[in-house]
Amino acid sequence: MASLQNDEIDVTAEDQTRINAFSRANARFHELEDDIRNQKELKQNFEDAQQELMLGEGSAKLLIGEAYMDVTEDTANEFLEGQIERTQAELDRLSGELDSVRSVMSTLKGQLYARFGNNINLEEE
Repeated sequence: MASLQNDEIDVTAEDQTRINAFSRANARFHELEDDIRNQKELKQNFEDAQQELMLGEGSAKLLIGEAYMDVTEDTANEFLEGQIERTQAELDRLSGELDSVRSVMSTLKGQLYARFGNNINLEEE
């Protein structure tokens, strides 16, 4: 009969805390990826609108709440520039948070793999 190796490792409260922290960080990581993707799309939409405005007739309509308002091309362009700047600032903030979460995940992953080896899987499938 072949001898079976016992690979069971006791999970301490500290280990469980690290596993839970990794799980929360991983969930936040995916939320941030989605938020960044949405912000990039929004920024692209504002940039596209700005390009179309340049090809326009000198006036535009802005959607304010539930109503459209006639504005000059300059006013619409200023509005779009402000939106692009705000969107870029939010992208920068989200990217910074993503880097921070990625760093936390890397640290926790190293600690957990050092403790559990192949008995734990923290990789995406």
